[in-house]
Amino acid sequence: MQLKLQQSQVKDAMATIRKTIDINASADAVWAKISDIGGISQLIGFLADSKASGDARVCKLADGGTLNEAIISVDADLRRVVYSITD
Repeated sequence: MQLKLQQSQVKDAMATIRKTIDINASADAVWAKISDIGGISQLIGFLADSKASGDARVCKLADGGTLNEAIISVDADLRRVVYSITD
């Protein structure tokens, strides 16, 4: 697996972080996992659990902390998920 990082960008006072990796799977298979908003904890090692309800998601961190997030958009055409940490 190859990891490519792009420099963080600041636009309109909101940071955008982009992380690119090469995965040995079809784009459809990867999108199926990423677009499962409530199941993101299965993909990210520092998350112990995640649950989604409507346009909100709560992620429990492995260290006991919690992230409350607003899901801004899930765009299947662009294969892009946009969210914001609210609390």
